Amino acid sequence: MNFYLHLDHALTAIKRAPLLLIVGNLLISALTVLSFGLLIGPLYGAYQEMIIRLQREQKRPEPPDLLRGFSRFGLFFPLFFLALVLLAGFALYVLPGLILATFWLYALPLMADRGLTLIPALNASAAVVKEKGFFKHFFFLLLITIVPSLLFNTLGNLIPVLRPLLMLLLLIFLSPLQQGFLASLYLTNFPSATKPEIALEAAAEAPADLSL
Repeated sequence: MNFYLHLDHALTAIKRAPLLLIVGNLLISALTVLSFGLLIGPLYGAYQEMIIRLQREQKRPEPPDLLRGFSRFGLFFPLFFLALVLLAGFALYVLPGLILATFWLYALPLMADRGLTLIPALNASAAVVKEKGFFKHFFFLLLITIVPSLLFNTLGNLIPVLRPLLMLLLLIFLSPLQQGFLASLYLTNFPSATKPEIALEAAAEAPADLSL
């Protein structure tokens, strides 16, 4: 897996619709906080679907697309409980959360793009992560989540006058980049929607195996 290739795909997607993707991310982040996380599924499900379609079909998103997830509220709402499980994992000395987040990395794009419900999406994600390499995915997850936050915090501590600016840049740009990176990984590691999905369906129906 080529980190720089996926980063380029993420940056290219943002360049095609910078205002909507950046401002839209700030909006859905605010709505997620105001709803105490209850709307995290519909909001980020729609956002991820927008970026997948932008990368795969070069289809420019429109403002109403930010709210498309509410038309599939029942599908996306269980992501709230997944977020709670991951949060609990991160609270337990971080590592359990990172392991679960690695296995379940593709759950969101699978639900957004393929319409899988939560458990089949978790199973399919875990199967592909094991097939393609757990530690590769784990390393990529560190690079797009933990490393940027540590870097910006370190720079902010070294140069305190820049800390507010760095935190603002982190808030504005990190999440769209992460979502774009995830979409690129998903499109690389899962067959095109135009191809038969027998393997995907089989992986989704099999129980998840989270062993390394």
